[in-house]
Amino acid sequence: MWRWVSFIVAGIFGLFALVQLNDPDPIPWVIAYGFTAAYTGVSAVRTLPWLQAAVWSAFCLFLGLRLYFTWDGSSNPMGSPDQGVFSEEVVREACGLGLIAVWMGIVAVRNAWMAPPPE
Repeated sequence: MWRWVSFIVAGIFGLFALVQLNDPDPIPWVIAYGFTAAYTGVSAVRTLPWLQAAVWSAFCLFLGLRLYFTWDGSSNPMGSPDQGVFSEEVVREACGLGLIAVWMGIVAVRNAWMAPPPE
């Protein structure tokens, strides 16, 4: 089951990376989503060190919270006003980093659980 879920989620994050190619600042977002997709895809077929996923999760969580809480509230809408707070690009970017953080946290826990016991 984990393998299939991981492949699906890796594909979703891969699509997220592709969609970012038309963003005004594509490079950091393509790297963030692309790395998450690649790591997830590899972790579908083998257990990777849990610390890598945990560090990436914590880093993305930190960046997302920092981005959101340092946002000065000025309007930079990139969507329609009926989207509410999600019309703001900063909010959507922070949520994207939050998605990465949550998923990579799940991957870290799973990899720690599946790791062979130390000798």
